[in-house]
Amino acid sequence: MTSSNNEIQKMYDQIKEYIFTNPFAKKNRLPVEEELKSFVYKITGIEGDFTHKPFSWNNPFKYSKDPIWTDNIYHIIFIEYGIRISININIIKKISILDRILIKKTGVEKPLRLNYYCKLHNKCFEGPYLFITELDPYSLIYNKPDEEYKISITRGNNEETNENYFQQKSIGESLLYTNWYN
Repeated sequence: MTSSNNEIQKMYDQIKEYIFTNPFAKKNRLPVEEELKSFVYKITGIEGDFTHKPFSWNNPFKYSKDPIWTDNIYHIIFIEYGIRISININIIKKISILDRILIKKTGVEKPLRLNYYCKLHNKCFEGPYLFITELDPYSLIYNKPDEEYKISITRGNNEETNENYFQQKSIGESLLYTNWYN
């Protein structure tokens, strides 16, 4: 919920203020899920949403019309690209920069927890973490796995060994691949 960038900090402040002083909040004092989602879209100008695909080596992301909205998910908004990715801790740990910022919490940048009220369940929930960044998705390089991590794929008489977590080298390449082939 902190950023060294003044524009991003202003967005965090507006979202935080909306969460805690929401005029639509009733006794629960939290915004309704749909209202909070809409507010985040309007403040950040998101144009495209992607979510991770578990166990997918060649295409780790897919388009998303409704991003995952649970407490074990991180929403990362690349503000200069107008895109958001929804990923879990497993993916974050495979990218050193995000692991240091979001999991180990080193540095100035901090995510904001998006708590909300769900009408369907009549209950308050801890929502995803929101991280707004100027980082280029191409700069978020996937780590190299340990030596014992190798995936062998046999197709007919051909055997391939994959020594990386994903076919692409960075989040930017993975998103480009998703745009190109889907």
